[in-house]
Amino acid sequence: MVSVGLVGSSSHIIPYITALRGMKDYDLSGCYSADYEDTSRHCYPHRVVVFKTLEALLNFSDLLIVADDSISILNVAGQALRSLKHVIISQPEKLKSQEVKELLKLAEESDTQIIFGEGYLTNPLLKIIQNRMSHPFWIEMNRGLFSGLDRMKTELPGYLRKDIEFILQCTEGEILKAHAKSGSVSGTEGVVGCQLEMDSGCVLSLNYVANAPTTYHTLKINQPGSVITADFIKNSLTMESVGPDSGPQEISEFQRSPEEIQMLEISKMIKSISDQDNQRFKENIKAILLTHGLMTKIKFPIETRFL
Repeated sequence: MVSVGLVGSSSHIIPYITALRGMKDYDLSGCYSADYEDTSRHCYPHRVVVFKTLEALLNFSDLLIVADDSISILNVAGQALRSLKHVIISQPEKLKSQEVKELLKLAEESDTQIIFGEGYLTNPLLKIIQNRMSHPFWIEMNRGLFSGLDRMKTELPGYLRKDIEFILQCTEGEILKAHAKSGSVSGTEGVVGCQLEMDSGCVLSLNYVANAPTTYHTLKINQPGSVITADFIKNSLTMESVGPDSGPQEISEFQRSPEEIQMLEISKMIKSISDQDNQRFKENIKAILLTHGLMTKIKFPIETRFL
């Protein structure tokens, strides 16, 4: 039985409490937060122990999940690793590149496991796309967000990191070049993103539109003989043959709630740590470091047009 401790504000740790309570082989040891009173009030209905110090929580935990950056991620994760506890960091994009490297080194020195970030590893579309992708030459990810430009600047690192991570899980090869881009679609809509060039010749384009009229999150993969289109909002997949042998579209839909996806994601991460096998999460580190580099190049406020 793996004892799991949670660190973060009440709004971020409650979903983890719900997810962990639905799992077998994992025991929720308790929580720690910068706001003891608020977290105690929110955790009381769930009958979860809230510790007054991080040290006390670590004494009862084998693994620590750092749910947000309400307390310094570097300090919390560093203390846990030095206490020989395994660590999962949910929002690694909040760390600086040097801090990521520092924690990786500390985990190696203390012979502990560290995993950076949740993503789409348990999304039902991932495995289907992996099985059907064959030598793609153009991949495009698009997100439409209700939030304005100021809020998007805060949210973008998380979206960018997860989307890069997803694409790296689907594709083979290494990224040769990365270009940031930003511009305006109209007077109210603004778009930022990046373009990645792979050593396989494939080009990846990620675009994020603020003040979009609707919320959307789609992926389009162009490859010889077919086009794959995924809709992450509807959890649907369309594959269409192109060329002389073109045929009818094939559509698959997957009914899986966001809560179920998060529970499976957490379970997979914890199991990887229990099995001392976190190789499947190595792409996360690439995605985090690449996100950090791109965020220094994306220009805010958005002024120039490129569409």
